[in-house]
Amino acid sequence: VSRPVAVAQLVLLGFEMREADSALAEVGGNDVDAALEWLNTMKQDQARSMNALPVMPPKKLDLFEVVVQKGRLPKKQQSKFAAKLRAYGILCTLIDDGVNRDNSLRVRAFQAVTRLIQFNDIHGRRFIEKGGLPMVLKFMKMNSSPRGDAPTLIACLELLFALINTRSATAILPVQLQAESGALVSGVMGSIAAFPQSSEIQELGPASLWSLVMYNPKTQMAAMKSPTVPQLLQNLTRFKDHFGVQFRNVGTLLALAIDNPQTQVLLANVGAPDKIMKALARTPEMNFEGQFESL
Repeated sequence: VSRPVAVAQLVLLGFEMREADSALAEVGGNDVDAALEWLNTMKQDQARSMNALPVMPPKKLDLFEVVVQKGRLPKKQQSKFAAKLRAYGILCTLIDDGVNRDNSLRVRAFQAVTRLIQFNDIHGRRFIEKGGLPMVLKFMKMNSSPRGDAPTLIACLELLFALINTRSATAILPVQLQAESGALVSGVMGSIAAFPQSSEIQELGPASLWSLVMYNPKTQMAAMKSPTVPQLLQNLTRFKDHFGVQFRNVGTLLALAIDNPQTQVLLANVGAPDKIMKALARTPEMNFEGQFESL
């Protein structure tokens, strides 16, 4: 296929000529499939960037306090590098320790791992390789009920968001997400349903859901078949003065519709477009930087 024909095929798929030409240049040829894959990867990266939550302050990590309290790691006898490696292993053990019933300590361990990932995202990859996703899902499920521990659930959602939006982790995430995507979406939706009055959970839950459903027809439809969409729509009025909740919920609703005519019809049937437009009019500072122009 010649370059003009390849560009034309990509333009017919909805991309701008400039984007098509850049994609073909990046893949080093006129392979339309390779260029399409590259363009979709760029879309997902832009969506993750758009949906980014504020990073925890770059203060001294709570990491060593947790480790010294539970793991008794002698700080003075270890180099910083060796200490961090040992500390990371101890933190993972703390999180998944079935005997440990100290939720506050577990929350601090979750938060320490989240900070590690935000400080250096290679820790996201390590956490996933150690089976971190099932671990997070386990505690999300345990606490996704009115009797659950909200701080633990919030810590789970913060860590999950950090994981699924970590660039270095995404190199191994596709295989993991193929196996875990249904469970992840179910876990996040369970969290959203469990604490409808919590603004933190109603911001963090949709933030992760946004990343999980964007350009993914399977997870989009899974979310549409649950009670989550009515909850997201209700959040637009319940938390109408909370910018974070408004932004994440509108973004998630739009992510459910992107490139999916089937979910667009389902959303229209429950009045989503009108409610989204009212939220956007009420909060004009919401800016998605063209992510959803195709809608």
